[in-house]
Amino acid sequence: MINGPAPAKPAVALSLSPARQRVLAWLQETGEPTTVARCAAALDLHENTARNHLEALADDGLANRSRKKANGRGRPSTLYAASADASSESGVREYASLASALARIIAETSNNT
Repeated sequence: MINGPAPAKPAVALSLSPARQRVLAWLQETGEPTTVARCAAALDLHENTARNHLEALADDGLANRSRKKANGRGRPSTLYAASADASSESGVREYASLASALARIIAETSNNT
């Protein structure tokens, strides 16, 4: 069996709509957990639209959900932050590892005549 890098997650980021890419880019720039309301205000979106994009990003593993501590009555707010998987650098590292493993295998199996 050939040892190599762990299989990469599917390239979900490549299939995102421009609007969802914009929300993800804003989450990455913000760098801290944020609410639906703050995202919607920053991107001039309706809160329901922002929530839909944030939930989809979380479902795809590109954003993390957490709960804000409640300040009194009512349901605590959900906070969203870009996940480490959302970083394009992690994808580059995976491809670099794959390229390195392939080069090693080619070198080991090729005839040096």
